[in-house]
Amino acid sequence: MNHALTVYFDGDCGFCSTVKRMFERLDSLKLLKFVSFREALGKQLPVSMEELETAMYAVSPSGVIYRGMEAAAVMMERIPLLFLPALFLMFLNKIRVGSRLYDMISANRYCFYPGSQRKECRPGISVK
Repeated sequence: MNHALTVYFDGDCGFCSTVKRMFERLDSLKLLKFVSFREALGKQLPVSMEELETAMYAVSPSGVIYRGMEAAAVMMERIPLLFLPALFLMFLNKIRVGSRLYDMISANRYCFYPGSQRKECRPGISVK
């Protein structure tokens, strides 16, 4: 049985790719599988392209779908070194701050690595 959490991320985003590489280095148990949604266009995706443009998604082996900060917390839970920070993210989600913080970072992710292939940095805070 495959126990890996499948994480869908923006492969054209330098910030997202850097975070992905960090997680891959820390994932000694190989419990994370990363998929750039931009390269998976012909394959079945867990949510719409519009939703993938706004946030990272993670899908558990049982099919549970996590979005944004919740996905980050679930990823971190699977890495022993990051278990305590994962609890902090879960707390932020519980008090309804996590998703708003994640959305602000996600909306401005191209500003962290200017010159991304698909988007230009348009500074500003975009929170739903």
